[in-house]
Amino acid sequence: MAQQRRWVADRITGTINRFRSLKKAARPVFHAVQDVRLGSLLSANAALHNLHAGKRCVILGTGSSLFDVDISALANEYIFSCNEIFQHPDFHKLNIDFYTVVEPFYGRLYGQQYLEDIGKLYTDIDRAFAKSDPLFFFDASLNSYFTERGLLRGKHLHYVLPKKPLLEAEKLQGDLTKRITFAEGAIFTMIAASVYMGFKELYLFGCGYTYSPVNEYHFYDVPRVPANLTQSEIESQMREYERKHPSLHVRGVNRQHNEQYWIIVREPSAGMYERHSIVKRFAEAHNVRIVNVVPDGFESPVYDKISYREFASRVAGKVQ
Repeated sequence: MAQQRRWVADRITGTINRFRSLKKAARPVFHAVQDVRLGSLLSANAALHNLHAGKRCVILGTGSSLFDVDISALANEYIFSCNEIFQHPDFHKLNIDFYTVVEPFYGRLYGQQYLEDIGKLYTDIDRAFAKSDPLFFFDASLNSYFTERGLLRGKHLHYVLPKKPLLEAEKLQGDLTKRITFAEGAIFTMIAASVYMGFKELYLFGCGYTYSPVNEYHFYDVPRVPANLTQSEIESQMREYERKHPSLHVRGVNRQHNEQYWIIVREPSAGMYERHSIVKRFAEAHNVRIVNVVPDGFESPVYDKISYREFASRVAGKVQ
């Protein structure tokens, strides 16, 4: 279902981007209409400003590098996570404080498959957090959908609305009581919301698209094979995979939960890290340090880098 959801989202994005100039021209009118209907939902975010001033937060992505991390050891940290983190085998060991999915609600515009797809996603989210109480951050267009479906009742729901994309913005807007320029990806929204809440150190885990080379896939869809395959069988499958995906390279194999998952990398594309460079400057302007906890063999072109071992020995466990 995670892959299907992403396929539907990619189709939507691709369709919209084919009409980029029209979309740009129509954006002010669309935002004005939305502001009348949904703008009042943002006022509740004022209570979050500097709520955790001076503290440390873990930004937990869903990249395949999470298999290199004992995420249960992060349970005593403030944790901000996203998307399908609830599919992780150790999810039940985490104490997630903040959670987001930033995709807007497209309604019936994209058909029954889309509605079934997100229905499954948000029902899964509702079940996954039935016994916990994080702060949720969603696109404000989902408010009516949650009410109609009876989802996330009694939860602490906070909403955001997008302003201009990061690469188009003349000025960055991170005040959650207004439209923000960070609602085009979960990692950007998590960072912006953490800065707004006053955290001064952010540690990124499982954010493979910030690495060099780029670490592909999520922990739930990374290619994997049974652990009992012979080395020659594994190598044969790797060669076949690379033949079918010429831009990707299988760097190695790690063993987890009676399976071997592949470490898939690719070279970064032009402008790959531009948005992250903008976000880093935004954070630094607010005296916030972003540190990338990066697996061995990878670099962090934008954010400061430490290894998981360094985080465990030098950072984790200190008084927050």
